[in-house]
Amino acid sequence: MAKARPGYRIESDSMGQMEVPKKAYYGAQTARAVDNFPISGATLPREFIKAMGMIKLAAAETNMELGHITKKTGNAIVRAAKEVIEGNLDEHFVVDVYQTGSGTSTNMNTNEVIANRADELLGGKIGDKSNVHPNDHVNYGQSSNDTIPTAMHVSALVSIQKELIPSLKYLEKGLSRKARQFDKIVKIGRTHLQDATPIRLGQEFSGYASMVSHGISRLENVKENLSELAIGGTAVGTGINTHKKFGSKVAGKLTKLTGVKFREASNHFEAHGWRARIPRFWRWSAPAMSARGRFEPSPHCSIGHKSGCGAARRRRSIVSWQARFRATPIWRSRRAPTSRMSSLAPTLLSPARPANLRCCPTNWSPTACISRLWAAGSPGPRSSTSRFSGARASSSTTCANASPTAKSTCRSARSNCKKPTSSARSVK
Repeated sequence: MAKARPGYRIESDSMGQMEVPKKAYYGAQTARAVDNFPISGATLPREFIKAMGMIKLAAAETNMELGHITKKTGNAIVRAAKEVIEGNLDEHFVVDVYQTGSGTSTNMNTNEVIANRADELLGGKIGDKSNVHPNDHVNYGQSSNDTIPTAMHVSALVSIQKELIPSLKYLEKGLSRKARQFDKIVKIGRTHLQDATPIRLGQEFSGYASMVSHGISRLENVKENLSELAIGGTAVGTGINTHKKFGSKVAGKLTKLTGVKFREASNHFEAHGWRARIPRFWRWSAPAMSARGRFEPSPHCSIGHKSGCGAARRRRSIVSWQARFRATPIWRSRRAPTSRMSSLAPTLLSPARPANLRCCPTNWSPTACISRLWAAGSPGPRSSTSRFSGARASSSTTCANASPTAKSTCRSARSNCKKPTSSARSVK
C-alpha cells in the first residue's frame, strides 16, 4: 500500500486506492468524485442532505426489523444518521451538485459518512470499515436509482408543506389586508408601456392576493405526485436484492419522521423515470413567476413617470434600448461595455441632460434625441475616462462636435418642435 501524505489516509475500494483527509468521514468513492467533478464548487442543499439522512435512518430501522443487519450495527447507523439530519456532519458532504449518473456519488458520500461515523461510535477507526460498511450495511437494500429520487421528493414535499405554503398563506393574508386598505386610492393603469385607464390600488393588490392563492392551489396539486417514493425499486425498478416490504416500511417511517404523508410508488418502473417526472413539477415556480410578472408589462402595475417607481422605469428604459440595438445588457456585462447601448447608459441614467443633447428640444426624451443623432451619423455621448453606467458624458462633447448632418437634424428638430404638453416628459 502506498504511503499517504501528511494529514491524509489511504482508503481502498473496487477501483483502487485513494488519499482521503484524515479527519474526513467520507471515503474513497467520495474523494474520487471530488477529483472527477471539480465543476461549480456548489454542493447539495441542506434540505436534500437532511432527506438523505432520514432515508438511511428509516432504511436501517427497516433492515433491523427484517433481520438483515444486527441491532448493534443498525443502532449505530441510526445514531450517525441522526447527526446527518441535525446538520452536524454537513462539512463532510463535499460532492459537487453537478455530477454524472443518477447521483451515485452523493449516495456513496452519504453511505461513507454514516458508516465511518457509526464505526467511530462503536469504537472503531475511521476508514477501517470493521464494524459498519458503507455498501453492505448502510446501503443495504437500496440503490442510487431509488434513494436519490426519493430524497428529491422528500426534501421538496417537506419544504413545500412546512415552509412554502405557510409562508404564502401569510403573504396572501397581508396582501388581502392591503387590498382593503388601499381600495379608495385611484391610480393610473399601465399597458403596453403606456398610461392606460384608471384603476384602484386596492384592485391591484387584490390581484396580487389572488395570484398567491392560485400558487397555493398549484402547490397543493403537486403534493399528491411528490408523496410517491421510488424507494424499494433498487436499480431498475424490479426490487432486486431487497425485501418486498422494504419500500412500504421505509415510506411509513419517513411519514413518522417528517409528519408528511408518503407512500411507496405503485409502479417503480415509472417512479424510476424521475427525470421525466420533474417537468410536471414546474408548477412549484408558478408563484415566483407570477410575482416576477408584476414588474413586467402589465395592465395594472403602473411604472410610468406619473406613478413613481423610478428604478423600475429606468430598468425598463435600458431593456427597451437593448431590444432596439440588440446589445448586451450592461447589468450583466463583466467587462467594459463596448456596445452602443452601453455607451449611452450615462445618458439614460444621468439626472441631467448631457451637453451634446442640448441641441434637441427640452421636451424630447434622451431616447428620441440620441436616435436622431445616431441617424445623422453622430457617435453619441461617450466619456473618455469612465467606462460604466455611472459615468457622465464629457463636457467637451457638445453640438459643435456633431457631424454637419447631425447639426442640421438638430436645428430642424428644434425649429419644428411643438411646445411641451402635460404628458411630455421634460429632461433638462
